[in-house]
Amino acid sequence: MHKKPVKSAKTFFSMGCDAKCIVYGRDDVENRRLHQEVQDTLGRLQRTASFFNPDSEINRLPKGDYTPVSEELMAMLRLSQLYHKETEGFFDISMGTVKALWQEARSTGLEPSKKQIEAAFQSSGMKKIEIKENKVKIHDPTLRLDLGNIAKGYAVDACIGILAKAKVHGGLVTVGGDMRVFGSVPNQSQWKIGVQDPRPGQKILGYVNLTSEAIATSGNTAGSARTGKTRLGHIINPIEKSFQNGGGMLSVTIVSGKCAHADALSTAVFAMGLEKGSKYLKKRSDQIKYLVTMKKNGNISCLKNMEMTDFVGRKA
Repeated sequence: MHKKPVKSAKTFFSMGCDAKCIVYGRDDVENRRLHQEVQDTLGRLQRTASFFNPDSEINRLPKGDYTPVSEELMAMLRLSQLYHKETEGFFDISMGTVKALWQEARSTGLEPSKKQIEAAFQSSGMKKIEIKENKVKIHDPTLRLDLGNIAKGYAVDACIGILAKAKVHGGLVTVGGDMRVFGSVPNQSQWKIGVQDPRPGQKILGYVNLTSEAIATSGNTAGSARTGKTRLGHIINPIEKSFQNGGGMLSVTIVSGKCAHADALSTAVFAMGLEKGSKYLKKRSDQIKYLVTMKKNGNISCLKNMEMTDFVGRKA
């Protein structure tokens, strides 16, 4: 007779976000060990990929020379190149100088000048990032890497790998809303996951059932810089060289096998705006599960191909 799995959950702060790990393991001792390993892994990856820590690995990379990098940073860089191509250039980790300009605008409340914005975008470009074996070369000294739209997803995948390797019954890891589950919950074949309503003050938009899958949401509801009457979204459109406010969208939610993929793709589709993003998703509706939310007259409407329960919006 199989012993009933022991559930334990731990919440903590990591990678600038609230994080949580749920484990259905063999006993409390194993669960505590796995929680600590997950927390340690997130801490290590934060030291690797943090945009804000001047001592992080990405911020210590010299410019103009081939530089050996850690295996994990190289994995994120290679995935970023892959997703850049997959999203037709809308996923772009070379926008760090533009992000820094946005951060300054959010801090000071002063809108950057057209000249500043042009100069920041001029410093970017994925072609300026060259990978050779285990080394990376950044050709422009003004370019800054920003892994903020893939690092959390990559970290979640790494942590799920730890739980799966331990062969526990099931597990969940979430960092700042990027989430992946594996295995199952006792007496249930799937995990029931709530999708956040993007409207301020609201809670759950509906529920989606996942089985060894990941989910991530991107939007600008809580991430904008207000400069007088102007609102600059924190998601950058690298093609049109602008700060994206969604182009009619409130949020984009993606379900995928890997959290890094869901993280990157939700950001890229939001950067595309409603018209381009909707066309992109519809063309790939047999490959990608998605939910795009929009607001009209105070109500939520959506474009989606994922099955949801208790959904409070309406289909557009």
